[in-house]
Amino acid sequence: MSSHSAPAAPRPGLHLPGVSTQALFKRQLARYPTSRARYAYLAIIVVATVCLYYQLYVVSSVSTIVLAKLNMSFLFFVTMLGIANAIGACASIFAGLADRWGRANLVAYGLGVTALLTLVAIPLSRSEWSFSVFFCMLGFVEGIVLVATPALVRDFSPQLGRASAMGFWTLGPVVGSLIVTVVANHSLSTYHTWQSQFVICGIVSVIVFAIALLGLRELSPKLRDQTMVTLRDRALIELHARRGDVRHEQGGSAFRHVGRPRVLGSALGISIFLVIYFTMVTFIVVLFGTLFDYSPGRANGLGSWYWGIDAITLVAVGLLSDRLAVRKPFMVIGAVGTIVMTILFLHTFTHPHTSYGTFQAIIIPLSAFQAIAYAPWMASFTETVEDLHPSLTAVGLAVWGWIIRMVVFATYLVLPHVISSMNTLVKDGPVVTSLATTKARLAAQAAHLKGAGAALQAHAATLTHAQLLAQQTALATHAAHLKAAGAALEAKATPLAGTIAKVQHASGSAPHQWQHWFWVAVVCQVAFLPFIAMMRGRWSPRAARADAERHDEKMRGELERLAPDVTA
Repeated sequence: MSSHSAPAAPRPGLHLPGVSTQALFKRQLARYPTSRARYAYLAIIVVATVCLYYQLYVVSSVSTIVLAKLNMSFLFFVTMLGIANAIGACASIFAGLADRWGRANLVAYGLGVTALLTLVAIPLSRSEWSFSVFFCMLGFVEGIVLVATPALVRDFSPQLGRASAMGFWTLGPVVGSLIVTVVANHSLSTYHTWQSQFVICGIVSVIVFAIALLGLRELSPKLRDQTMVTLRDRALIELHARRGDVRHEQGGSAFRHVGRPRVLGSALGISIFLVIYFTMVTFIVVLFGTLFDYSPGRANGLGSWYWGIDAITLVAVGLLSDRLAVRKPFMVIGAVGTIVMTILFLHTFTHPHTSYGTFQAIIIPLSAFQAIAYAPWMASFTETVEDLHPSLTAVGLAVWGWIIRMVVFATYLVLPHVISSMNTLVKDGPVVTSLATTKARLAAQAAHLKGAGAALQAHAATLTHAQLLAQQTALATHAAHLKAAGAALEAKATPLAGTIAKVQHASGSAPHQWQHWFWVAVVCQVAFLPFIAMMRGRWSPRAARADAERHDEKMRGELERLAPDVTA
């Protein structure tokens, strides 16, 4: 018998070139990653977040087509969106409890489920009910994954780089919305179906799922359950992890710890502040289509400006907030600017001839001010939770996810009753618009025919009898066709007289009702301001820098006390 041990037989399971089966499930890192690896993980998280919001918002780009093709009322559609968000809210709480299964696993395999729903299940829907069931399933998975992604961003970003990192994470809903509008603007004219937008989104989702499955990792609980203020804290954090002196807050006690006014209040404040965002992301096509007669492509083009400026500002303000080491001044400036621009925007609703350029001039700063408030808020919120204990991050984000989705749920339940005219305009508006367009076309043809008859009369002396007779016969035939078309139109319109009257009344009421809703959004924006004071952080950059210097000195002292050899 040989003295050398026989090589162990390969373990059964999935084998990919360069990727072990274990790596697809056990994704925890025992040491804090190098800068290059950290940026790679953050990039995957941001791309995954963009993809998730792309899936969630793609329906908004084809909402009017979905309503028409599936015979879905506006009230049913909005209620479905609300229920999907309520289901997502419950899933967010579940995500806080499921954090022990691995944040990276929740993201990677959640993307796989949402990719299948977007690529296959939703496009195959043939009724409003099947569409709603699959969309609510999508909402459930999104509710889980969209708690795990900001938790991962927090893990891989120290506090003094947190605003820029969260600015990139917040690109998820913004760039997702931008992709929705850009893709719809360029592909709807080619494919003409709502299913096409979901299929395109599904193909992209499969690619992102593969990237996350193979590349995404996360910190071990001993590393992530500590507070990292700067990257200089890395050695001390790894030392604490090796020593095992890291305290965890888990289970029901964790939810009790985060159930404090400073956490709940700040989460509620930002959620109601974003009511205008929820409105724009879902109803921008409906709003501009009903008030200003914009086509879906034209409305999505305007939405591209909104999301594009938002994306640029999120990154820029995140970098600036980290450089100045303050969050609260940015939140105040963003909130006040958003209030002013929302008021200017809602005043255009009663001016149907407002130009495209005017909308750009209002929407661009409106979008920028929202971003100025939101990116620093995300950083400050995670820091506020860390103040309680770093291990509470996922639970704190789960509570935030629950609150924000319940606010969306309430928004979608209330909005159809404030803007009640939309039910009529979405359901009967296209038919009445088609009748009005046909009537206008027939009137234009009649006017042209009348002009042609007058011209023939004026030049009759220059024509032969045969030429005059031929042209008179052609005009008479055309006139007969117009008369028949007019009679057919009248016969079609007569039974719809009541519907036409309702649509006309709804058209007159819609601008004022939209204004009422946006005034609600303004009140919510004002209500956000007091919650800013409850959050962690300094108002003055000088005071923030002094805090950072004291922290560095404290960390150096602790590191020297625990591990002089590491310091050397």
